[in-house]
Amino acid sequence: MDQPIIATKNAVCFFKQDCLACERHGYPPCLPWVGAFEPLLTCKQVYNEASHILKSSLTLHVGGGSDDMPCLNVPPPKLNGNVGRLELWAHIQEKNRMQWRTGIQTLATSFSNLQELIIHAHMRPLDDNHKLVDSIAIAVPVVRLRRDKPDIKVTIDFSYTFKKCVLDNPFLHHITTEDSLDHHELVLRDLIEDGDFVAAALAEEEDEYAYLRALLRISRIHQQSWFDKIRSKMFAGLEMKLAAEAEGTGPQASSG
Repeated sequence: MDQPIIATKNAVCFFKQDCLACERHGYPPCLPWVGAFEPLLTCKQVYNEASHILKSSLTLHVGGGSDDMPCLNVPPPKLNGNVGRLELWAHIQEKNRMQWRTGIQTLATSFSNLQELIIHAHMRPLDDNHKLVDSIAIAVPVVRLRRDKPDIKVTIDFSYTFKKCVLDNPFLHHITTEDSLDHHELVLRDLIEDGDFVAAALAEEEDEYAYLRALLRISRIHQQSWFDKIRSKMFAGLEMKLAAEAEGTGPQASSG
């Protein structure tokens, strides 16, 4: 059984109320670290016999908003050797992406017995293509963790923090930012596997231009498939409108 925990009862809330991805995921019922052990503290024998079982079931949840980032500090020593599963709730924006880039790796390597890392990458939607650069904040630390901690299983849960309409045409279709979600996620996953990007991420000095070159190249590879998807959705919407009009239920038919 998995028991979600937070470091202390005063830990910064990782669940953002205004985040669509958080809302859809649902808030896990977390206990503070000390609170998780309270049922065992009544008897020393019970604690000695059961504490290791409890520790093996603990999942530490860590995260923060766009401004307040103390969550990326190294965890208290009492947690370091006792956490096998870590879930990071990363709400990445322009003003915090450098903190997340370094913080994900620093935090993950602070746990000596960490076996699994889940990154809830709650990203800004691609209503503007320059926001693709946020992907680098996830890709760089994942690449470095693969080198430094190859035994850690890393999972990325990718989603958007909000949704908005990009195109709303009654004769075409309703296109939203979520129509770019698969494209955005593919770019991130391919970036992590790209040889040039991996070489840049593992180099001794940061090379922002190398990161951007790899990101733009991979984005262009997926661009046509994204255009095809949007075009297909628009044509499907147009066909539905025409079929509705032919049956006398469309907007033009009803206006006459």
